Amino acid sequence: DDETKEPRDEVDFWKALGGKKADIPDTPDIDNAEYDALYIEKTALYGKSEGGEFQKLGDGKSLQKNMLVDEGCFIVECFDLFYIWNSRHSSAESKEECENYAK
Repeated sequence: DDETKEPRDEVDFWKALGGKKADIPDTPDIDNAEYDALYIEKTALYGKSEGGEFQKLGDGKSLQKNMLVDEGCFIVECFDLFYIWNSRHSSAESKEECENYAK
């Protein structure tokens, strides 16, 4: 059994997550600098334009905190993951539009 070869805390950790260490795919065989460059290249911020349409506002090299306005809803794309950021002053309609766009 694979679990007997792992330290007890690792076994408990993976049981809590409902998986096994072997379930995690290997990471690409690249060094940190290459990975960082790839991560930056594959990261983008989307938000609504003044015309009300979603568009790419910036990529990993140009992202800045001041791009997130208090009334907005934004999508951050990181590789194949998407994160939705809703500001505290964004409307329910804007939040729903953002979630629908992200789908």
